[in-house]
Formats: sequence, structure tokens, C-alpha cells
Amino acid sequence: MPTIRSNLNIPLTHLSRIEDDQMEAIEMDKRSATTFRPLCVKCGVFGAQDGSGYAEFGNTRVLAQIIGPDGDGKWEEDHAKITVTLKGLENEKQIAEYRAELMSSASSVIFINKYPGKVIEIEVTVLSDDGGVLSAALSAVTLALAHSGIEHMGLTASVHVGMRANEDYITDPSTSESADTLGGVTFAFVPNLSQTTCVSLYGRIPIEATKSLLEFAKQRAIAIVPVLHKAIVNSIKEKQ
Repeated sequence: MPTIRSNLNIPLTHLSRIEDDQMEAIEMDKRSATTFRPLCVKCGVFGAQDGSGYAEFGNTRVLAQIIGPDGDGKWEEDHAKITVTLKGLENEKQIAEYRAELMSSASSVIFINKYPGKVIEIEVTVLSDDGGVLSAALSAVTLALAHSGIEHMGLTASVHVGMRANEDYITDPSTSESADTLGGVTFAFVPNLSQTTCVSLYGRIPIEATKSLLEFAKQRAIAIVPVLHKAIVNSIKEKQ
């Protein structure tokens, strides 16, 4: 099961991306194939925001904010328009790929037909990236959606899994741990729908090993669902 750090305390006025040379490496021999890095998730980081969420996996930290649904006077279709902005990364190709995955995943669960003429803006900020940033971003967005009250079909559970040369798996590898892998996958899944919303493979994964890799990733994504649920329940208690 994931290691949960529940005493989250973020000085919001000082949130900033930390430098790579300040990141502490996680020793591979201290984690099993199914163990996540120490993680912390928060639903409702900004109380006044329409929706916000925070996900931290080791030294990878991502903040998501949702504005809307609002009318902008320009969008007049019979369904909502979803926009995604991604900040904190420098690689333009990576930004485009991650934006597309975040857009696709969010669009697949939001009931856009219930918000005609409205715009839902999703802003994702990468505070620090030490591996698995897309998975962390997907987690932050699903928590922000839950906090926003926007009607959607269910939580999206996401995980980043790497595969080593001997075809052993490593769950949620850091950047240094990924250097010892052939490649991996970011996998996102909506458990109550049994629907996969993201499969982002990279590296030199053998075709014959893909099926087992995806099945392993699916099980690790399901394992993190209780952690997301707990964050949402805690945010409701705080409101009350």
C-alpha cells in the first residue's frame, strides 16, 4: 500500500519549483516493486478557488486549479468547453503531449453536456519534477474536479510504472530510478466505470510484455483509490 503523509502544510505564498540539485534520491533497494514513493494528496488547497488539488509523489509535486464553469460570451455550443494550461515545464514537446493527455482524461469523465455555453479552465502547475509528473498531474486534476463540484463520472486513479531490463516492475520511479529501466507507462483508470483514460507508453518496452505491464499498472492505480477518497472526505469535513 502507498505510504501516506497526511499532515500536509503548504505555504501557498511560497510555492515554487525546486531545483533538481536539491532533490534527494530515493534508494531503489528500499522499495519493493509495488511500493509508491512517500506521497501526499490534498483536495481543496485553495478554499476560495472553484476547485483545487495537490499531489506529491516523492519529490514530484503538482498543483491543479479549476476555474468555472463560467460563460465567456464567446462559447455558445450546447456543451462545455474544456481548456488545459500546463506550467512549470520547459520542454515544449512534453508540454504539448501532457496537455493532450490531461485534456483527454478530463473530457472523458466530465458531463460536458450539463454545462452548455460554459468554459471549464484547468490550470496545472508543476512545482517540481522528479519522475512521474504526468501521473501526479492526473491525480491533482481529479482531486481538483472533486473539489469543484463539477459533475463527472468518477475519480481517475493514475500511476507511473517502469520496467527494468529483467522485466521486473517498479512503481512510481523517480528520475534516478527510471535511468535503470527500459521504459514505462503512465496509466489512468476510472474504477467505477472500468474505463481507461490514459495509456502513455515510452521507452523500449517489448510488445509481448505490454499486456502484463498494463495489467500491473492497472492494479497499482486501483491501490491508490483509497488515498484519493480519504483526501476528498477530509476536504468535506473541513468545509463542514
